Amino acid sequence: MKFTNGKFTGTYNQCKEYLGTPIPRNHPENWPNPDDPTGEIKWTVVEPEPVVHVPTIEQLLYSLEEARKAAEDQGVMINGIRYSGSASNRQALNEALQAAEEYALTEFASWKDSDRVYHQNVPVADVQAALREIGLRRINMITQEGVYTQQIQYGEITSYAEIKALVWDV
Repeated sequence: MKFTNGKFTGTYNQCKEYLGTPIPRNHPENWPNPDDPTGEIKWTVVEPEPVVHVPTIEQLLYSLEEARKAAEDQGVMINGIRYSGSASNRQALNEALQAAEEYALTEFASWKDSDRVYHQNVPVADVQAALREIGLRRINMITQEGVYTQQIQYGEITSYAEIKALVWDV
């Protein structure tokens, strides 16, 4: 906390040193003011300037990538089943499709979707369609991320709020 008498501004200890006399920590309005012999100008508390965090370009780019990944995670809906587009889910879909190919399956007897709901007799073709849509959606989002990256680098996007408000329309 800082205090001022209009001419000098400092912390409590700096003011005490400036005045050269012991002063109570509270009630700065009662401190002596050698710069005003009339006693009309009182010491006051200086309100600190608000600290504004201005993110770096690197921080904004990281936030942008996280926003894209969150948008990817929303995934796609195929025949009422949601398939997340997250990296781990893309891997799981690939593994399931490889197993389906190896064992010549045309459907999965039981399928747990990205909302943790179980479905019976899900066609392999639906899972293939989901993975294709997720891939296309991801390609489009990465293209959008490239445009947004340029906007960050050119100073057109400068805050986390602006990144949060971005629309990932694919």
